[in-house]
Amino acid sequence: MVIVLLCVMLRKGFTLNEPEADIFASKSKLIFPNNPDDRQVLLQIKSSLKNPTHLDSWKPNADCCSWEGIQCGSSSNRVTTLQFDNANISGQLPPAIGNLPYLETLMINNCPRLTGSLPATLAKLTHLSHISISGTRISGPVPSFLSGLKNLTYIYLANNQFTGSIPSSLAQLTKLTVIHLNNNKLTGSIPDSFGEFTGNVPDIVLNHNQITGSIPKSMGNLNYSAIVLSENMLEGDASVLFGKNKTLRFAYLGRNKLSFDISKVEFPASLTTLELTHNSITGSLPASLARLDLTYLKVGYNKLCGKIPVGGRLQELHASAYLPNQCLCGAPLPKGGKGAGMQMDVCLRDVVALGLWMDVLGTGSLIMGGGVLYFPFCSLMIFVSPAIITQCRSGMRGLVLVFSQ
Repeated sequence: MVIVLLCVMLRKGFTLNEPEADIFASKSKLIFPNNPDDRQVLLQIKSSLKNPTHLDSWKPNADCCSWEGIQCGSSSNRVTTLQFDNANISGQLPPAIGNLPYLETLMINNCPRLTGSLPATLAKLTHLSHISISGTRISGPVPSFLSGLKNLTYIYLANNQFTGSIPSSLAQLTKLTVIHLNNNKLTGSIPDSFGEFTGNVPDIVLNHNQITGSIPKSMGNLNYSAIVLSENMLEGDASVLFGKNKTLRFAYLGRNKLSFDISKVEFPASLTTLELTHNSITGSLPASLARLDLTYLKVGYNKLCGKIPVGGRLQELHASAYLPNQCLCGAPLPKGGKGAGMQMDVCLRDVVALGLWMDVLGTGSLIMGGGVLYFPFCSLMIFVSPAIITQCRSGMRGLVLVFSQ
């Protein structure tokens, strides 16, 4: 009826105004239904998942483009999005998903009963631009076939149980903007190829894994916006990620085994977030930090010494941003307070190193080696090498410094 009416209208020179066009478009969907091949594939996926109640809307006699979690292209009526969020689905991810040739977005989030590995059939999804699979028990390696999906812009495989090493071939994806592989059980090192991206330079998010080795020097060749590597087992120098002309905004590197002299690092003006806690970083905080618009800074649980630079937002931050450390001093640390990290009246960064290797005990005897040195007044000028101080705390009557040989 609609087709006949349209033909009559066209013969008589009629045109459809906007409301009439919308009505015609909705009627035409009944005449030109969704692709039957896509509908059959979706019903196969439902069957593989044992017909969960979450997919009750997936009925054979209904337009699959109206089913829960399904979106179709406006002109092709082919399935372009498959999405399961907080669904009571279990078992393995059905290989039939790879038979949706126009799929652009695959989102499976917070489905903790999903197990197995990513099916190899996903390699056929050449139109895929967005893959987000998180909050599942899916395991096995991060598949290298992802590098063959050249339209990928977004990889989010966080909060699963992936194991093995990170595929170096991911660097071949030129359209990537984000790689999230955090909160898995990944091992091995960061691929050198992650410093060789061409096209877009994606945000790299790899925290909460078991990644070892050092940060590739090749990563110093690129300008990242965000690097998140915290809570791994990385060692060595992270300063390669920074530089005056870099564009890095967010750097989370805490809870690793990193060791470098921070006083030699020049941080980019773009940096707003810096998290370096629980490492073995030495030196004093560079004056360049005072020129940044930092909104988040955490450098505690390192081996930093010296006076905190004055300027920017450094004095606006809470003292916990700097504590504990070996011998940092200056605002905002509390002057003369108790506990590790107190601000001393004399800043150890500026004292003369005399290489003191003896204890002064309560009996007045001198013993060679490591131990405790007690000063009756905090304001006493202290001539001591900061390199041998392992702890600083206030005593009942003065300052106590704990030394190691």
